Amino acid sequence: MAGLARAGESFSSREVTDARSGADHRATRGSCDAFTVARDPVDWLERVFDDLGVRFKPALLWKIKSTHLPITVEVKAGEGPGTTLVFNGEDLGDAVIRLAGDLQAWLVAGLGAEVPPCPTHRGALSPSRTDVQPEWRCPEGDLNCAIGDYRDAIWPLGLDERPGDVAAMLGRRLHRRGLREFSGWSAELRDGCWVAEIDVRPNADEDAIRAAAAPIAVKFTQVGPVRTERYESPATGSERAFRALTLRRTMMHLAVLQGTLGRASIADRCDFLVEGPAGHVVRVVLRPEHRIGPATGAVILDSAGQPFASAGDSVLCVGGFLPESHLEGERMPFSAGELRVFE
Repeated sequence: MAGLARAGESFSSREVTDARSGADHRATRGSCDAFTVARDPVDWLERVFDDLGVRFKPALLWKIKSTHLPITVEVKAGEGPGTTLVFNGEDLGDAVIRLAGDLQAWLVAGLGAEVPPCPTHRGALSPSRTDVQPEWRCPEGDLNCAIGDYRDAIWPLGLDERPGDVAAMLGRRLHRRGLREFSGWSAELRDGCWVAEIDVRPNADEDAIRAAAAPIAVKFTQVGPVRTERYESPATGSERAFRALTLRRTMMHLAVLQGTLGRASIADRCDFLVEGPAGHVVRVVLRPEHRIGPATGAVILDSAGQPFASAGDSVLCVGGFLPESHLEGERMPFSAGELRVFE
């Protein structure tokens, strides 16, 4: 079961000091419309596992071998027990309900976990079917929401939650709504209320960000725009000379990928390839502004169209791998915030 992808993974930024006080979740919540329409079985699987993973610790991991029905789903609870379920049926909505119910039954029997819980009664919501879509329903009628919308249905989180968890869920809300012109964000309790602090860039839609955070108040801090910089670094006693394309004024993972640059094909779905010393080839997506070169000549051009990197160049990429795919055998590309080409 190694290599299973995580359910309920959160976006997060800076962590703030924990503070706790009382919370009241007794308000009745109405049906929450789905933000996006699930297009296929894998979309529905992602929705089910994401909702179950919101309140489940440790991580709920899952993997599939095919995207076509019937789909065999391998599930594992962190380093604990695992199981295998089948997602299948002529009616996709009914198949979603059956899988969600089977998962809940396994989690209760093996781990005593009732998820996703109703904020009021703490018992698990029941997967149900309406004429429109599969839903989670509280047996007492306090919460109904489309499967996949549980995070939005329980927002805002109570005052007894950890600030880091509130910030993580806020980040998910912003990204889900397509809001990108912000960098750091956090949440803290002030005078018995949650307040979000968000660093925004000049083109940020502050009204849309406030709407996504509501009813939590937002304090904005203006930061500079993300920009691409091309620079050169001379040789030192420990490092060869190189030229680089890099992003400024944005968060960036600092993992390193080093090897020989190669040209990618359309089927590779990336900007270029990097072959490591052992012959392992990694697909790379380059984040700084750039252009892909013609079929002959430089592989990567800078934003002005000047040659920057060619096949066979010794390169180093700084960044990190995109989230692991749930499809067995599919490796996600490396997302590079900086590309260095050594002389």
